[in-house]
Amino acid sequence: MANKTVNIYERVKVLGKWTDRSVPIPKLKADGTMYLKDDRQGKFHISWYEGKSKKWHPTTCTTLSDALRVKADKEWFVKNQNRPGVQDPTLPDARLPISVAINGYIDALMGAKATKKAHRHDLREFEAWNESLENKKGKKFVEEIDKAHMRRFFEYLMDDEPENCPFTAAWKLLRLNKFIRTVLHLDPGKGPIKKSDYRRELKSGQNLPEIYTRDELKLLFDVMSADEVVLFELFLNSGLRKREVMFLEDDDLIVETLAPGLVKRQIRVTSKHRLGFMTKNGKTRFVPSSATS
Repeated sequence: MANKTVNIYERVKVLGKWTDRSVPIPKLKADGTMYLKDDRQGKFHISWYEGKSKKWHPTTCTTLSDALRVKADKEWFVKNQNRPGVQDPTLPDARLPISVAINGYIDALMGAKATKKAHRHDLREFEAWNESLENKKGKKFVEEIDKAHMRRFFEYLMDDEPENCPFTAAWKLLRLNKFIRTVLHLDPGKGPIKKSDYRRELKSGQNLPEIYTRDELKLLFDVMSADEVVLFELFLNSGLRKREVMFLEDDDLIVETLAPGLVKRQIRVTSKHRLGFMTKNGKTRFVPSSATS
């Protein structure tokens, strides 16, 4: 049978030389803890066997009571390590704290300034709310954020300060979900929540567009200059964002003759670092314009 005993050694100096001596365990309380009179300071090391190989715990304990606690945790792990999901409680937690993860995520954000600003605001708002929760209801690690916790955050956004509308609160949760998915390297569409969970709230923010009559449009075009008409038609036909149009240059219009009388037109949307402009995802794309024959 494998040796599953964990021992405590104390580093002591004997005749001018350092050596490790086994520490006998004093009589313990019913709950397995030490009596105060038996506790003392020192340099205590924890050792156990994995097969025939002797292992040492990487941390030196400075009190006998701490060493006894590590010994008990390590013995539990040695006996239960083959069970699914069991982790060594004596090792440092490798999970990423929420505050550290948010800082790294924000620093790595790319895209338009407005997008980065919205993510930064919403994540900091969640961080502050999570840390304010009492009775240990706040989460410490990203892996711990579940659907129920995000629902409580949604209720806070709706009922407490700053009193968001359902549409805004739902979008904040979707940005939080994207943060979790990115940090944990989850597949697209994964995370504690789905967009469909807040379909009703998201629909509440979709206001019907105002439709102008033909007479109103005629009045509009009558007062437009030729350049303003071109700009209007560009927005209408291409669906470009305002900042994308603002930073278009002459050579971003690409015209290709496919055949006599048939011309293909494309608009190139690309980052222009010298002008301080970056596309939403940092990539270049080509938007087809109307082809004429």
